[in-house]
Amino acid sequence: MPTRLSGIRVILIGIVVMAVIFVGCTAYQKSSGNVPMPAEDSGYGLNRTTLKFWMRAASKNSVTGRLVDQYNAENSDNVIIEFEVFGENYKNVIQMALAAKQPPDVFELNGGLTIAQLAQSRSILPLDDYITEDFKNSFYPEVFAQNQFYYEGKLYTIPERVSFFRLIYNTDLFAEAGLIGPPETLEQMKEYARKITEMGKGEYYGFVIALKTSSSWYRFIDNICTISGQLGESGFDWETGKFDFLKQKKALEYLISLDREGIMSPDSLLLDIEVCRAQFGQGKYGMMIDGNWQVAQFGNNEIKCDINWDSAPVPIFEGDRRGKSHMFFDMGKLIAKDTKYPDEAWNFIKYLFMHQSEFVKSGEPLRTTINANIKENIPQHYMGIKNFTDIENSVVFPLQVHNSLSNLEGEPAEVVYESIFAGEIPIDEGLASLTDRYNKALQSALSNGSISEKDIIIPGFNYFHYYNLTQ
Repeated sequence: MPTRLSGIRVILIGIVVMAVIFVGCTAYQKSSGNVPMPAEDSGYGLNRTTLKFWMRAASKNSVTGRLVDQYNAENSDNVIIEFEVFGENYKNVIQMALAAKQPPDVFELNGGLTIAQLAQSRSILPLDDYITEDFKNSFYPEVFAQNQFYYEGKLYTIPERVSFFRLIYNTDLFAEAGLIGPPETLEQMKEYARKITEMGKGEYYGFVIALKTSSSWYRFIDNICTISGQLGESGFDWETGKFDFLKQKKALEYLISLDREGIMSPDSLLLDIEVCRAQFGQGKYGMMIDGNWQVAQFGNNEIKCDINWDSAPVPIFEGDRRGKSHMFFDMGKLIAKDTKYPDEAWNFIKYLFMHQSEFVKSGEPLRTTINANIKENIPQHYMGIKNFTDIENSVVFPLQVHNSLSNLEGEPAEVVYESIFAGEIPIDEGLASLTDRYNKALQSALSNGSISEKDIIIPGFNYFHYYNLTQ
């Protein structure tokens, strides 16, 4: 039976589609393609080549924005980078641009875009001809072992960022509630959240999750499952080499209980992550699970923060053994196949890699280039940074298997999670369906060669003893 929440989703989808069309059209009005910019527009003189560079989420005043300005002033290719940011609409805008044969020259692998899909559709260029051994040696070795960045043996992007999640908590609200330190177990987290919510009397809540943003489902469920040694990312079990979403049941039931017991914010399905972070910074919530980029967003006033806060490892269920924290590499840049200036595009990407230390110095997440992460570059005075720079007990899986499936039938996991959360389908039915459909897509990928068995079968794999980045 349709629920009130499903009706809300239909309305929201319509609004989002209208917004995508508007933003996409606006972006194209700002740039008509790779043409020289007039001196009065660029300020750099005539006959300079313009490259369009699009990202999902980075302000013009961010490190990336500053590096773009610096590159425009310094580069010897006579190039101007035109930088655009699209937020939650990013994936739709990119897909519209690709379909219209008007893509940006350089764009970010983010927002649900995958190499498997983009390379299969011949939308991007491989980077192999640009990469030398000296260049590779400046990265952690695991970076080039990440199979999701390859397609048919060719490399299409190099990730820039080491990303992972922690529990972040409002130390002011904790002190007011008489809570000492962060929760270590999920049972404890629920009681802490309940106490803060009761104290808030509707003005603030103990826990929040932004379920309008699809990645929020994964950052909650995946982190609980991986750190407990149950599963890898998105339902994939490295011990069996198959998907098993039913192992996520306990974590999903826990999240639902936070909602049904009135412990967390009641508008979770309507909250997107940017609004959620802004409201956390205003003292509206006691706890949330978020990424290591949060240090810089609060610390550099990209998001106004009026509270004191700290970070801690994601809690686990009482009685579970604590394993390794799950990390992944992301924020790679792509070169569009339709660009007229592939060499210039690569030179810009290489320039960003040469200046990765600027990100670390500004409190941004650790980078995939080794020298950027030296201790002297880390601003230890930033709130929450200690747990966001400690990767001693962390794991990087060799492949994001879910991102290598190009022929999944039916709805993806986040849509099914939402239906379960809204009470539209039983949890066992929904998770069993995901297991069947994802394994069918995996078998298809194995049959057509886009994934090989050696990519997903690791003899003797153990979640508690698998390698980490510092070894």
